[in-house]
Amino acid sequence: MVPATKNVRTRRSREELRALVVDAGCQVLLSLEPTLAFEQLTYGAVFGHLHESQGIRVTHASVHERIWPNQKAFQLEVLKTTLDRLPGESEIRFLEPLQLAVAQADLSSTEGRRRAAQEFVRIGQNSNWDAVALDDSNSLRIYHMLRVSLATFGDAEPDPDRQELFDLMARLRTESLESYMTLMKGMCEVLGLRPRPIFGDREVAFVQLARAANATAIGFVLDELGPRDEMLLLPSGPDGELEEWRPASIAVWNLLRGGFELADEGLEPHQRRL
Repeated sequence: MVPATKNVRTRRSREELRALVVDAGCQVLLSLEPTLAFEQLTYGAVFGHLHESQGIRVTHASVHERIWPNQKAFQLEVLKTTLDRLPGESEIRFLEPLQLAVAQADLSSTEGRRRAAQEFVRIGQNSNWDAVALDDSNSLRIYHMLRVSLATFGDAEPDPDRQELFDLMARLRTESLESYMTLMKGMCEVLGLRPRPIFGDREVAFVQLARAANATAIGFVLDELGPRDEMLLLPSGPDGELEEWRPASIAVWNLLRGGFELADEGLEPHQRRL
């Protein structure tokens, strides 16, 4: 049953009202078709959500020109707020499964470490993929679809009104790559791995591999955002293991297997391969 309607104009300050409406906007955004979310994120849709979910009635007059100069400014603030929350959400969805994989790893043997590296990638990438491709209520999916729907082509200049949003997405991409490099360095330390000598400088190797893995995962996301019953789950791994693998997870594993090796100097070169 919907609670009784409340008068927000007499009970909330302008900043309280702003926070309330933006938070509701983030909830509505995550329920919309991502490719159209910017256009569908209207005052009316957000006010309707607030009334249906909390019994709170907000009018156009209570926010127009008092908080936002126009609806587009409101839309941009909701999008930026959603993206600002992305790093914390990603950490919960991505790092917790990885911590579990490491905790369960057998690091007492060469084969155990090799297997642990594979599980690290499989579990982590599967979790990341599920968050992006299978969960509609997720800002990771919004982020990737915004990159497509707001992209410019050729020599076209981005819409000046959306430049701040583009800048925010670029910053998030940089932070994502840095986080990915930190994860790979941690994996190397815990599992006793190193970039293969062919990559040369260690730090350069991490940057190259992080960019390649990130681009690979994004490519699969964009390719598979169509029918969800196609290529979402494979029943076996890269070596025929009877496990659950997402297609993007196998791609990233093969990429990392080509770039990392066991760090044991006592092993022959072929024995160091993952």
